[in-house]
Amino acid sequence: AKGGCGLLITGNVQIDRRYLERPGNVCIDGPQDEQQMEGLRKFAKAASVNGTVCFAQISHPGRQANLMVATKSPAPSAIQ
Repeated sequence: AKGGCGLLITGNVQIDRRYLERPGNVCIDGPQDEQQMEGLRKFAKAASVNGTVCFAQISHPGRQANLMVATKSPAPSAIQ
């Protein structure tokens, strides 16, 4: 907005801390404590300056989980 971006779409916002796509991913997993909520509020405020709209891309990496940050790589079903 105001001559800048009117719409921001985030990268992967993970939903399960056990399986990240890469180190440093934003993750919203289960109940958030006050410190986590404050971080999310800052994220939302920065992303919506001057009326900009922000869509968070909710994600789970599944079999593409990075083994550097996940102990195993889950998939929806066994490969046959």
